[in-house]
Amino acid sequence: MKKKLQISLTISLFCLPVVFGFIGCTKEVCDCGHINECTCTMRLNTEFFLVRSNDWFWNAAMERYEYAFDFKALTQDVIEYSLSQAHVFISEGDAEFTKSLPFVYTYWDATNEVAYTETISHNITNNMITFMLQTSDLIPYENDPPPYEFKFSWIID
Repeated sequence: MKKKLQISLTISLFCLPVVFGFIGCTKEVCDCGHINECTCTMRLNTEFFLVRSNDWFWNAAMERYEYAFDFKALTQDVIEYSLSQAHVFISEGDAEFTKSLPFVYTYWDATNEVAYTETISHNITNNMITFMLQTSDLIPYENDPPPYEFKFSWIID
């Protein structure tokens, strides 16, 4: 009898926090009357940006390429109170993937026999998003840098 009671208490101690954990989160995010009638106030927003090869600007002071977009949806509330993430689309062979920013890519330059790294990142400010491309040798490309497509997503209540 004592062993059955001990097993029941042990199971209860593991199950109750899990059950209350799930219940506690649901009410904060969604106002649910019935299981299929949840109304969430959060919104997912996504914008796409294309930076062509000749769009990049070399910022000599920062030793990187930059391109800034006017982005009126990027308000101070979005910056302070949203969850945001930027991605870059990268082609690998015949497939295209999205990579989270900052994205660091290292490859071997057989001509100069050196490892070469590129970092793609972004900055957000009021009404503007800036994408940046920086190389490990901190010098500009001989030709224009490659074009990239970016995706910026944010969730706000």
